[in-house]
Amino acid sequence: MKSSKARVPLFGAGAIAGVINFISRTPREKQDLNILTNYANTGLVNFGVFASKRSKNFGYTFLATYNNQKAFDVDEDDFSELPKSVDFTIHPKLFFYLPGDAQIILGNAFTKGDRLGGDLQYIKGERNANHPYFEQNKSLRNTTTLEFEKKFGNNSALNYKSAFAIFERKIEVPGYKFSGNNQNYYSDLSWSKSGEKQTFILGGNYILDQFKQNSNPVFNLNLQTQTSGIYAQHTWDVADFLKIENGIRTDFVNYSNPLYTKSENFFLPKTSFLFLISPKFTSRIGGGFGYKTPTTFTEQTDTFNYQNLRPLQNVSSEKSLGATADVNFKTNLGDDFKLSLNQMFFYTKLKNSIILNDNIDGTFDLRNTDSNVYSKGFETNLKFIYKDFIKLFAGYTFTNTKAEYLPDTQKLPLVPKSKVNLALIAEKEGNYKAGFEGYFTDRQILYNRQLTQPYWELGFMVEKYFGRFSIFLNLENFTDTRQGRYKPVVSGTHQNPQFDEIWTHVEGRTFNGGIKFKL
Repeated sequence: MKSSKARVPLFGAGAIAGVINFISRTPREKQDLNILTNYANTGLVNFGVFASKRSKNFGYTFLATYNNQKAFDVDEDDFSELPKSVDFTIHPKLFFYLPGDAQIILGNAFTKGDRLGGDLQYIKGERNANHPYFEQNKSLRNTTTLEFEKKFGNNSALNYKSAFAIFERKIEVPGYKFSGNNQNYYSDLSWSKSGEKQTFILGGNYILDQFKQNSNPVFNLNLQTQTSGIYAQHTWDVADFLKIENGIRTDFVNYSNPLYTKSENFFLPKTSFLFLISPKFTSRIGGGFGYKTPTTFTEQTDTFNYQNLRPLQNVSSEKSLGATADVNFKTNLGDDFKLSLNQMFFYTKLKNSIILNDNIDGTFDLRNTDSNVYSKGFETNLKFIYKDFIKLFAGYTFTNTKAEYLPDTQKLPLVPKSKVNLALIAEKEGNYKAGFEGYFTDRQILYNRQLTQPYWELGFMVEKYFGRFSIFLNLENFTDTRQGRYKPVVSGTHQNPQFDEIWTHVEGRTFNGGIKFKL
């Protein structure tokens, strides 16, 4: 399977980072119902429904999605850019509004997927010695969340959030199988107090991340990480022109596998200053410390399905120091035009970074390096609005990286120095919406230290409203930018295919359209 984008999420704590999200849509007293159907030229059909309703003491939201993708081969080399896949999600949430200004939110998200990519003839059922290559991913994820909030009359509140997630994944390629179960538990308890000019937050949290391997490969990748933390945050409106936010966090971390156990403590201060220079100008300066615990499940190791990957041994957490500074300007140009500009600068230093090592015996392992990694640059964003009808967004990001452990230029792989994003949108509420977008990505350095080509992606969308219904059409990447236009993504034979490192789209242009219904 040629496309790394077709993979399911990784194992590890990062796998559920996007699922444990407590900032979500809440029900209203008026019944809310949204239905979407969509079809794409790549063979994708999907369906989604969202419903919500609230009464005095009870409310609910319900989300369900279904996706069916046919195997898609755009360059006709007999290998799929997009795998044959079927997946669905069911996510209900219940809201209980209790006496005394308190509420409980209980939710459960269930997702199941099955993906099969590789040789098209194998996918179609012609499975013989001439067409043996395939890559199959089966996944199941269930996440249960609980949230409690109690507000008191003295402008204070008590909040509790927790989540328990189970993620099962099975991978199979010719001659190799991998399967495992990842369980992740998250809980957070905090108290906040707001005054006229100050706000205090005190809290603590606990995270358990546990992976257990079900298959029997050469190496045992079982791993458990526990994190206990306490934190405090203080926000102070010092004057009309100055707001200060300070925070302190202390984490106690323990991680272990069959080969070693390690404990670490982290003291993580952060600070931020907001300067209200004038009604048109504001500026923010901030910085802080961070860390990331080691895991065997990274984007790099996922590309080879963790095959011949040795378990972690004597590896410790990565540590970071970061700072940002930005300036914001907004103004009206007459009665019809609005202009806003944000100029942001950033700097990050990473110590003790974890890198993948390729051993002479054909195995891989992850190790710490004594060399530092630096990232610095700036981001410029411009927004121009005419009568709330036409909106222009333009952004430019410059990123300069340096990894001292790398040879030659010491640039990090797959991080372009320059990126541009453009969007022009015209919208008449209740009638239509149309937009054009363009994205530029500069040259990138691959892991083999070769340089890629820069490229543009252009897209167009239009949506027409007919009361409660609307019809939409998206033309994404209609200039057909894809990696196969620069060099073949697959080399070798059907019996022993070799895949190039993925650095841009492989599926090419996509056209999709559908119908929306809103009650």
